[in-house]
Amino acid sequence: MQLNEKTLCQKIRWLREFRGYTQKQMADWVHLSPRAYSKIEQGETKLSVRRLFELAEILEVSVHELLILDEEELLRLHWNEGPIPQGAENRGELMELRQLLNRLLSSGFNKL
Repeated sequence: MQLNEKTLCQKIRWLREFRGYTQKQMADWVHLSPRAYSKIEQGETKLSVRRLFELAEILEVSVHELLILDEEELLRLHWNEGPIPQGAENRGELMELRQLLNRLLSSGFNKL
């Protein structure tokens, strides 16, 4: 994966959604207005190193993972730590979803 600001901002948004966080929550946690935070995800605001470390910590990934890994690799590493998907009312359903995901990823399916 070629890293540029646009792909980094897309990964930040993807990870936020994966973790089940809203833009408002993220904005509150990094002491920004929701609009200012939204501009980060849209690539309209340059990320400082300090802000990058803050976001990585909130999103529960290392800065290295955020910069280097693509969404599929991040999903493989962090799937078991994510929120229970909506509709997975019990642990059995969650395990079935995770098994399905693993089968899809191992078969080369990489666009979620």
